[in-house]
Amino acid sequence: MAISNKKIIVLFSVLLVALLLDLSGSFTPINRYFTELRFGTINEPVSDRFAIVAIDPASIEAVGQWPWPRRVHAQIIDGLLSYDVNEIALDIDLSQPSNPLDDLRLAEALGRQVGFPILPVSTNWCANAMAQSLSPIRCPCHNSEHMATLWS
Repeated sequence: MAISNKKIIVLFSVLLVALLLDLSGSFTPINRYFTELRFGTINEPVSDRFAIVAIDPASIEAVGQWPWPRRVHAQIIDGLLSYDVNEIALDIDLSQPSNPLDDLRLAEALGRQVGFPILPVSTNWCANAMAQSLSPIRCPCHNSEHMATLWS
């Protein structure tokens, strides 16, 4: 059974229009509606196993201008570990230059946690610029042969 050229043209036209509508954000309100509808059907209580430690204006006022030295993040991680936290995910930009001592403190703090550290990845830099301006520090993950790499 052969498909006519007219059907192929109509199919590609519909796909092109759908792609353009998606790229323009026209489907965003519909997507939000169905996302809210889907998550609204969950009848389970919120888990108390997760906590978000946010950096807010009061924190910046208390600690100082952003970005903070990595030793500050290490102190925060050590504070969390005192509450027997198993895993820590950092959603902070570590692409700014640092000093070796602060890098070491952060790497050691991340190595003290039970689980694997979850670190951000940035793909905004080209490979040559990263290779020329960044040097890796190794962060041992607890009870693992795997290593995480922090760039400074």
